[in-house]
Amino acid sequence: KKQSTGNFAAGPRLSGHMDTNILSYPFRRRLAEECFAFSIADLRTIYDRQDLLRLADAYQPATFRFGGQRFALHLITESIRRPRHLRHTGDEVTRVWLTCPACFRRIRKVYTFCLLPGSSLFADVKCHRCHGLTYQSKNSSGNFWWSNFAMPLKRLLRRRQRLLSRNSSRSRAQLEKVEQSIWLLRQRAAARKRSQPGTSPINRKRRYRDLSLIQ
Repeated sequence: KKQSTGNFAAGPRLSGHMDTNILSYPFRRRLAEECFAFSIADLRTIYDRQDLLRLADAYQPATFRFGGQRFALHLITESIRRPRHLRHTGDEVTRVWLTCPACFRRIRKVYTFCLLPGSSLFADVKCHRCHGLTYQSKNSSGNFWWSNFAMPLKRLLRRRQRLLSRNSSRSRAQLEKVEQSIWLLRQRAAARKRSQPGTSPINRKRRYRDLSLIQ
């Protein structure tokens, strides 16, 4: 039986609220990589840690603006035990999580996207389940594109990020090699895509196997 790709899988069932993307189901599912994602790290550019803890304790939302719109997210805290080698600084540490405004689950990221192509109006921020999102890695694990292009590119981008955080002549030399490897990998992927005949219009329309979505 032919396996469907992640972004064309059937959408979720209705669960008491109308999803902003429900009109596109089950014909295609939006990729999380095509959306704008927000995490606690993004809120830390606006609030310091003590402010986030205070908002979570008072059950007040953390607000931010994106694309001219105002969004609000409630937070929740969790006490976790430190690793044994760090317990000299205290047995427990408090971790801050986001909560999804739709299902109220504890989550790491929320997503939004343009409601219409070229529009400045964005959907409400929700978790990937409530938006019915899927990932490039969904149903791709082990296939040729994922193992030969996507995963190597992910590793190179992570290595580049680590090298950018350093400031030494050795890291700069390594960074040049990594940049060259990234460029060569993208060229190989583009050449293979051009060489494959008979691409259907629906596959050309969707950006499923697109390395530009990997960051």
